[in-house]
Amino acid sequence: MNGSVPLSAIFVLALVAALTSFAPSDALDAKICLNKSNYTDTALYLTKLYEKYPNKDMSRFRDPKFQGFESVVNNFTCPYLPPSASVPTSVHQLRPGDIKIIAALGDSITAANGAGGHLLPEVALNYRGLSWSIGGKYQKLTTVEQHFTLPNALKKYNPDLRGWAAGIAKPHQENFLGHCRLDEAVQGSVSADMPGQARRLIEDLKATSLDAFENDWKIVTMFIGGNNLCRYCVHYYQNLPEVYVKEIELALDILKEGLPKAIVNLATVLNIDQVAYVGSDQADCREAHLCFCYCPLREEVKYQLELQHFNDLYKSLVWDLIDTGKYDRDDQFTVVIQPFFEDTIMPLTPEGYPDLTYFAPDCFHFSRKGHNYAGEALWNNMFEKVGHKSRQWFLGQKLRCPTEEEPYIWTNVNSL
Repeated sequence: MNGSVPLSAIFVLALVAALTSFAPSDALDAKICLNKSNYTDTALYLTKLYEKYPNKDMSRFRDPKFQGFESVVNNFTCPYLPPSASVPTSVHQLRPGDIKIIAALGDSITAANGAGGHLLPEVALNYRGLSWSIGGKYQKLTTVEQHFTLPNALKKYNPDLRGWAAGIAKPHQENFLGHCRLDEAVQGSVSADMPGQARRLIEDLKATSLDAFENDWKIVTMFIGGNNLCRYCVHYYQNLPEVYVKEIELALDILKEGLPKAIVNLATVLNIDQVAYVGSDQADCREAHLCFCYCPLREEVKYQLELQHFNDLYKSLVWDLIDTGKYDRDDQFTVVIQPFFEDTIMPLTPEGYPDLTYFAPDCFHFSRKGHNYAGEALWNNMFEKVGHKSRQWFLGQKLRCPTEEEPYIWTNVNSL
């Protein structure tokens, strides 16, 4: 094809351009993603990268079985559990059917960048309907058996659950392709953006229904920190562990003060250094990583040790914050750490290579398959007692279910 963009990608590129409002140029500079992380720059970078590698390596993404599009059938065996007979008065006595509203805060992992894409430019799109923590519909995928997300699982207990995202949509957007609803996640976000997302969530909920805002039980999932670690070596002081946890605390304080009747799932960061290994033998993936996650690619021992130290402190300081009990003193609000990402090891093929079916075309973000299993792991964490929660996801993990004997979402208080 002599470097030209294949005809099969013309519609994809036009769609990306329309949804991100970028004007193509001859530039191919990873710094535009690293420094700005906005939709225009990301779309531009990935499009130029796609043009640079029109044949080499990209064939693996055109074959659906290599990109997580093979049929995933979830055997959701949890028996139906009715909601409480009357509206619960305590956040520590919530059955899954008592949850009326779902929301999420975070970055491109929660926005599901590239989750439904076959080609690199599609990584600039937010496939929010596939998101592990907030997606509720993507094309014909609407049930937990078809695609495991937290909303799809909760809909088994409350079909009228509100707030979940659908299809493809930029932040705070609703169009013919999809909508965000209460998915407040924005690609490129860091911990410093969480207080703003928390305020935006409160505003959006109030604008939707003041009665629901005040009286309906809500669940909010926050997952943040990957981008802090990805750029810590460029913006060092902004991403110090003590700064990171202070910004998390501020966001949680805003929610505690401004969001009644809510339980917050706080998912701790994964081991970001593994990203340097995923697709490291693929030139296009490595250049995409320069855009999305530069610092783990630095090979100097100093940076590798410092990255691991920061990664560990991000987790331990968040645990220290929640262990103070400051969010357990109110029956209307609590925060629960869901740690399944912490020790999860990258899935491997039988040959011992990273299994790229779990990743989007950039070998960094999650594919539909990756989101499916992240959603399942989040669900399992919610129905494991605090102190006994899995810190690692693995294929074939037993599904955890609420029962009449233990019907509640586990919190720091009701796990005692």
